[in-house]
Amino acid sequence: MIAPQTSRDAEAKKKIGFDALYALDNESDEAEDDGLLASLQKVQGKTLGDPTISLSRSRRTPGRPPGSLVRSKSNIIPALSLSTQQHQKPRNTKSPLELLNELSAAAAATSTSNSIVKDTPTLQHHNTVTGVPSLEKPADDGKMPPSSALPASSAIPMIKNKKGKGKQVVDIKLVPEDQRIFQGLHFYFFPNSDTHPGRRQRIIKAIEYGASWQDKFNDTVTHIIVDRDYDFEQLLKYLKLKELPAGIVVVNENYTATCMDFYKLVDTSTIEFRVKGYEPPASSATIAQPNPSQASEVSLQLKPVKRKAVVLSSQVTSEASLNLVSSSAASLSNSPAPGVLDPQQVPNKDEDELDTAIRQAKESHPLASDDEDDVEGHKRRKTNNWQDKFQCMHKHTGKSGDQGPNAHTLVVLQELADHYDQIRDQWRCKSYRQAISALRKQTTKISTKEAAMRVYGIGSSIAEKIEEIVRTTHLRKLDFAKLDERQQILNRFMKIYGVGLHAAENFASAGYKTIDDLLQKAELTDNQRIGIDHYDDFNSRVPRAEVEKHAGIVKKALKGLDKNYIVNTMGSYRRGAQDSGDIDLLITKPGASIDEIRTTVMDRLVPLLTKHKFLVAALAQTSQADGTKWHGASCLPDSSTWRRIDLLLVPEEELGAALLYFTGNDIFNRSMRLLASKKGMRLNQRGLYKDVLRDYGREKLSEGTLVEGKDERKIFEALGVPWRPPEHRIC
Repeated sequence: MIAPQTSRDAEAKKKIGFDALYALDNESDEAEDDGLLASLQKVQGKTLGDPTISLSRSRRTPGRPPGSLVRSKSNIIPALSLSTQQHQKPRNTKSPLELLNELSAAAAATSTSNSIVKDTPTLQHHNTVTGVPSLEKPADDGKMPPSSALPASSAIPMIKNKKGKGKQVVDIKLVPEDQRIFQGLHFYFFPNSDTHPGRRQRIIKAIEYGASWQDKFNDTVTHIIVDRDYDFEQLLKYLKLKELPAGIVVVNENYTATCMDFYKLVDTSTIEFRVKGYEPPASSATIAQPNPSQASEVSLQLKPVKRKAVVLSSQVTSEASLNLVSSSAASLSNSPAPGVLDPQQVPNKDEDELDTAIRQAKESHPLASDDEDDVEGHKRRKTNNWQDKFQCMHKHTGKSGDQGPNAHTLVVLQELADHYDQIRDQWRCKSYRQAISALRKQTTKISTKEAAMRVYGIGSSIAEKIEEIVRTTHLRKLDFAKLDERQQILNRFMKIYGVGLHAAENFASAGYKTIDDLLQKAELTDNQRIGIDHYDDFNSRVPRAEVEKHAGIVKKALKGLDKNYIVNTMGSYRRGAQDSGDIDLLITKPGASIDEIRTTVMDRLVPLLTKHKFLVAALAQTSQADGTKWHGASCLPDSSTWRRIDLLLVPEEELGAALLYFTGNDIFNRSMRLLASKKGMRLNQRGLYKDVLRDYGREKLSEGTLVEGKDERKIFEALGVPWRPPEHRIC
């Protein structure tokens, strides 16, 4: 039998040991933290037999918000291993106090680790050069830096994540000095942004192997590393140069990885590293090469290849073949470069990765067809096919099919699309409207899911609903939405001008169910009160004849100020609709700047029409200094009905793009913009641009060159789209 006191001492020892482990897992490594080490200090001098002593702390430390702890797995694991080994030894080998002292020493020793893990994995663009971090010990200023600060030997710039989740210091582990094959080299990456995860890793690895990352292009750059999706012409346009300075090596993204695989600088002139559209000078292969003895010595220290590396020769199977890598690559560089200099073999910019792989396979296959005419004809047909799938390539009147075999299905789908539009679910609304547009063109009844999915523009989910409508004449999802009381309340509130989905949900959550509840109890903005006072006016359609009367008053007043002004009525009115939701007027003046147009409209026209009580409310106005829109309400002299009216200001050089943009409809516009993007262009309300460079996440790197903005028809021509009058854009 074990004495009770001895049993209590054993339990106390167990508790102390396990609580120490929990404390290691819970706490930060920061020196200023009073967590584990403070707990260890407090327990010394106490009675070890007292089971009430505990080193553990709550998972959420008081005074710190959740997620504020800086964790380091490299710091935790060694301590855990040490404590686990010690805990498995016989109990009477070491006293608990000695065990705690060792744990304290282990935690202090690991607190200087260089690895710091935080939430957001993003590097920083800096205006300064980020070179190989200094290995010298920083001067002692008499202050002890916090242990969470990354030492200079492994630091790299840090930035805030775009989503606002915080900062990160990236762990840079420099390889041994004799393996820093990029020592003394200055790399400029194109695009020179670290937002792309793959490029970010290439930058980190290059720094670890001795390179300097140049954030800005300057005279020190020795190598330009170009991503595979970009060509040499795009590089020059981005740098605004006609040619690169002599001595700069231009290679693709495979170069750095291959050098690291072979622990040496490989020949840059080989075709494997060739950037599209770039022909390296004859001397580029000899630039920045290490001395032969160092290269041969390092090249023998091969590490296991962890990924698919670029092969420089047909096979690399022995030490002798490694020594021949540079020579075999040089022999390749003396042969013609298929796919680079021959214009017929340059990949089409419209090709995706699969098309490129298929084309390259056909070109290299010994049984590839010799009939070039057939190949070219097939390519032309393929190009036409992919572009023909865009909505903007076809005529859409919005009427065909309404009385056809799928008429009832179209009515139900339109109700569901309107429901999603009311709750501000724009993506589902667009998907259903696109499906409706595709179904309208069908001349036979679509009654099954399989048949619906064969129609371009209809996906699996909508196809199932089409089958349900045909089978049951209604749609359960729509029926539930109509019967849902909360959804009805949200729909009612969101019809108020100035109330979006978020505000409507807040009103509903507060217990408000009617418009009167809002007027009596809710805190409302001035615009929301106007929206309630004229709830029926703003939610009723405006007849075409009334739209013309409102536009006529604006035109007459503006002509009185300056007869050279032009007013176009936009939106559904220009598409030929018999009624509209609001009134959109596009105002321009030939030869006038946007500043002149803004001054005339904002300072003269709006006050004049307000004085005559035609403009009865100003709901929103963009900046007086650079704004181009005025939103408000208007009322005809012989009427008490308010209508929503927007004045849109556009200079003459942007008129064509603005006409296209503000005519709509939104599905047609989206199709035009997507087609432009597929062709390497950018289309917006200001114009059509080419040579636009985009990075990861469609981050815009350059504005591009204006192709057309003034003439609406020429924008269609530039995109290869047949001219569609406004009444044929009802998708």
